[in-house]
Amino acid sequence: MTSDTAESIEPVTARILLVDDDLGTRTELGNQLVAGGFEVRSLPDPATLQRTLGEWRPHLLILDEVFPGTTGREVALKLRAQGATFDIPIVGLLSEPSVPQALHWLRSGAVDLWTRGTGFDPAERTQALLDELNQSRVHTGGMKARLLTYARRRALHGTVLFYPDTPFEGRVRFDQGEVASARLGSVSGDAAIDELLSLDDAPARWVPGDEVTGRNRVPGGSYKPKVLVVEDDDALRGLLLKQLAPFGTIEGAADGIEGLLKATSQEFDVVVADLNLPGLDGWGLLRQLRQHITAREAAILVLSAHDELRETLKAARAGARAYLKKTGRAKPLLDTLELLLSPRREAWESLARKEKTAIDLRLLGPMWTLRTVAELDLVGTLSIEEPLGRFEIHVAHGQLLRSWAQTGSLRIEGVMALESFLSSSGEGHFTPGEVATVPGQAPWLHESAEGAGKAMSTWLAARMRDAVSQPQRLHLHPELSLLFTRVASERELKVLTALRQAPRSVAELSEACDVSYEEVELALAELLRRGVLLTESPVDPSSTSGVQAADQAPPQLES
Repeated sequence: MTSDTAESIEPVTARILLVDDDLGTRTELGNQLVAGGFEVRSLPDPATLQRTLGEWRPHLLILDEVFPGTTGREVALKLRAQGATFDIPIVGLLSEPSVPQALHWLRSGAVDLWTRGTGFDPAERTQALLDELNQSRVHTGGMKARLLTYARRRALHGTVLFYPDTPFEGRVRFDQGEVASARLGSVSGDAAIDELLSLDDAPARWVPGDEVTGRNRVPGGSYKPKVLVVEDDDALRGLLLKQLAPFGTIEGAADGIEGLLKATSQEFDVVVADLNLPGLDGWGLLRQLRQHITAREAAILVLSAHDELRETLKAARAGARAYLKKTGRAKPLLDTLELLLSPRREAWESLARKEKTAIDLRLLGPMWTLRTVAELDLVGTLSIEEPLGRFEIHVAHGQLLRSWAQTGSLRIEGVMALESFLSSSGEGHFTPGEVATVPGQAPWLHESAEGAGKAMSTWLAARMRDAVSQPQRLHLHPELSLLFTRVASERELKVLTALRQAPRSVAELSEACDVSYEEVELALAELLRRGVLLTESPVDPSSTSGVQAADQAPPQLES
């Protein structure tokens, strides 16, 4: 090839496709990219995205976070699942991306996240990203490659905690974008990162700055927990009951069915369960407890004859908070039990001292929190926030003064707000306050919480029967389904997307989203519980379900 021929070839102008339903953003961002020398096309929604991708073949796709009827993560996941669009790099355009959100987007196929409205130069960042991708091709690789590249690009400095504050806790620490350390149990380094990233629905927390140290957990105190031991070996069950007796009230069950009946009819802080149980094995017991509105709050400690990382991670995915090999030695069991009990013990002690107390519903449980506030005769306000909304509950000396829940544009009050609260996994505080007088007609908090729990359990059981027998009758709440995708696991996101196609059976739904039947059932239960998934059955006027009441006027509490 001669130099004249080489000079006659014009460089290819990079093509950028911008999909955003906000006209102002499309115009401003598009103009900045054009001014930077890029060829730009924009779409207000993903309706014609597939056709545009096929005809135009952009070098980079920029996706907004939320569209009418779907989300950027869902779109990214679909594109990554198709061979024709698998290798198109995707950038998510978010309002306030956090590291846990970045993990969700990277898992869905994105290579970078941009913050809407910040002062960066989009043309400069686009060119730098395209240059990087041309060299590394990281967008065609796996989740691990995208995460490590994203961390370097953003110079992350801090620690990602997976399953924080539990015996399963895993850590990946970044020092100015480079992995400084990674550990999960006895596994460290790259192997630990691989295992942690395989935990699709693991709760994650980002702690910026230097190395995170463990919390000092002080045993003892005046809080007396309840522990259920489910073990079919009479001798071993007796030994465990004896070993655990110093912790509080300890009960036993000889098989999985008895264990399930006790766990769903009483209040336990921890359930210690063998995996190999007659009647209902440990895995079935875990699935059943995860679907129960209040029993799911108990911490599950799994006992097994094996000590394998794969089975440990399987137990974590199934909802357990700790996994121990059966050894007969008391110390490992007591140490693990103390770790599991510490969040409730510490919160109870703080509340009993009438201090402002941090509340993490993932570790404490909504029903436990309400019962404790009532039992301690507290006066004050419980305020909880999560990606789906906010909750406020005002109490005085065991009585419920006022409660409300705000999810998107939906606001409900009274008992329905308590029902919605029982499905929450948010964080916040209980702040002590004062009240001059308590209205005589104010209901008792404990009775209101118990009634809300029973109503939700009954409602959820009925809706799960509908969901399993006729999933085509289900439909998604337009607003809540979009909010939920911000925190949904990849499994839940796949189920959400497949539900939009009105599958005729759970088996068809399982096949469509490539998720096991059991995991689909768990995802359906969570979507129903959070009000994301609705049924088309007639609304029972006597029902107080917060989910059914989305189109009804909620009952009001006197305040």
